[in-house]
Amino acid sequence: MSLLFLTAATSLANNRGVIDTPAVRAAGTRSVEIGRVELTDTATVLHIKAYYRPRNWIQFAKTTHLVDEQGTKYPVRSAAGLQLGEHFWMPDSGEAEFALIFPPLPPKATSVDLIEGDMPGAFNLWGIALTKDPLTISLPKDFKETPVDKKATLPPPVVKQGIALLRGAILDYRAGMPTTLSAYIYPPFKLADSAQNVTIQPDGTFELSTDACTVYQANLRFMDGFYNCFVAPGEITTIVINPAENTRKHSRLRGAAKPIGKPAYYAGYMASLSRELADHDAAFRVLRKSLETEADYEALLKSLDGKSEIELRDEWLAQCRSACDGIAAFDASPACKETMRIAAEIGYIQRLTMVQSWMMRAYASNHHLKRDSDSLIAYGKTLKPLQEDYFAPLSTFTELNTPAIVYATDCAVMAYSGGSLVPWLRKEWGTDQGIFFELVKTSRALEAIEQYHPLDADQLAEIPEAYRPYVRQENEKLQATIEANKKKTGYTVGVLPDSIRDEDILPTILRKYKGHPVLVDIWGTWCAPCREANKMLQPVKPALMDSGIAFVYIAGENSPLGAWNSMIADLHGEHYRLTDAQWNFILRSVEGNGVPTYIFVDKDGHINSKQVGFPGPDFVKNRLMELTK
Repeated sequence: MSLLFLTAATSLANNRGVIDTPAVRAAGTRSVEIGRVELTDTATVLHIKAYYRPRNWIQFAKTTHLVDEQGTKYPVRSAAGLQLGEHFWMPDSGEAEFALIFPPLPPKATSVDLIEGDMPGAFNLWGIALTKDPLTISLPKDFKETPVDKKATLPPPVVKQGIALLRGAILDYRAGMPTTLSAYIYPPFKLADSAQNVTIQPDGTFELSTDACTVYQANLRFMDGFYNCFVAPGEITTIVINPAENTRKHSRLRGAAKPIGKPAYYAGYMASLSRELADHDAAFRVLRKSLETEADYEALLKSLDGKSEIELRDEWLAQCRSACDGIAAFDASPACKETMRIAAEIGYIQRLTMVQSWMMRAYASNHHLKRDSDSLIAYGKTLKPLQEDYFAPLSTFTELNTPAIVYATDCAVMAYSGGSLVPWLRKEWGTDQGIFFELVKTSRALEAIEQYHPLDADQLAEIPEAYRPYVRQENEKLQATIEANKKKTGYTVGVLPDSIRDEDILPTILRKYKGHPVLVDIWGTWCAPCREANKMLQPVKPALMDSGIAFVYIAGENSPLGAWNSMIADLHGEHYRLTDAQWNFILRSVEGNGVPTYIFVDKDGHINSKQVGFPGPDFVKNRLMELTK
């Protein structure tokens, strides 16, 4: 049924109403929006606008249905413009339109939910308005938002061992919405590589507590929204999340409509600062020239073409100073301005430290080169080590060595990657004492622990006293894990002939599995997405292995042996640790441009398909089960 025919057909029916660009209470996706709802006595028609990467597919499941306010389900009858349950390939524009047709809704219905399913990435929208009345929200009766203090300055950060408590609520929470939210809560010296799943109660409230030793950043994700706040030992933080405004704010169709309140409301610890940072976030991203879209990224790469390290350094530092001038003009408290100013400096320092990596990416993109091309390798050899005076302008960035740094966005990133800066900053600042150096030292110790290298007593004694209990706790966890891993079974370590040719490695590995589908996982112990993907696959692996599917894991020498030996104990299957040259050869041979890369192999030992990046456990499971037929 064409969209033209569909419109003509519905116009002949007893049309009860048309709602253009209806408001939506909550969205689990930014890829689809409702352009129009048609209500008749014979059908309910949702005209969908889809936004997704060009030449990639989307699909609507045959199980898609509507749910009205009484909980009654209305299964999809048909679609126009796509086939239910079939891949729909997005055009080069990255935009498409189609319609879903459902049974008629009760005349008194004022809103409806669109539910594709409970699979990851499902196209679910809640509270699609069936009237033209503006949406309103009501804050919890027992919640009182902390007012903004425009005179506030940053207090010295709390430094002690204790419990940080975070409480919250989801406005207009209803059955069918996700029952958990993701919480990344991490100290200023540790990158968060995985999220805690926080249970949401039926009334929309949630609570979590965490051991803390200073100010921690808390980043919450609920459906398609991100919400930030601060927690600290002995303090209570409260956040009320408003999905309706977050949905409107990011909508392509309704982004210019009147706001439906604030995306989040704050009370308790550092609530005034959290409120201001949220209110000024959009302007701050513009000042920082944040990379919001692929177009932003491509534009940045084009701007780097042909420029030297010094030229880029001076250009980026000028941008940093311009951003700081813009922040100074904000109608905000000194606390907010100082936090944003330090965050801007951290962002630009990150680019300075990675200048040659950016130059390589720009050269490859602007000359349309693959990462292993001879031309790109030759260009890389022309880049010389950075000279001592390259970082000289950072002598003025002394705020990075003040306690205020712990409040700034990406403080943990700075601590994690700032080790390379220590020699220069020690020289430029004339000291190696202060919070910056303490955070870097602590971060390096945790990095060793994450790579399965336990610290001894002398190494622990070198950790700054304020953070030592946290590091000691993580060290003890590692030691217990190493001992437990020695008793685990279910995995094997494969050995290849010393003289094997690169092109024979994969065929040799796969030969023993002929007759069985195989998932080849090219990964690294240092790769956080790889580790997270392995955790997400754990629940579905037993059933797949019972179906005769084999799992093969291939890592390289860039995965430290100690970390590799410990991590593979939790990954049932056969493991290979190749030389980096062999590992890179296999990645190139399957045109993998990053890890994790997954290779799906059929029963005859032929590569069926590959996937760069983790597509989700359901995708992997379904693809492998198809290969068993």
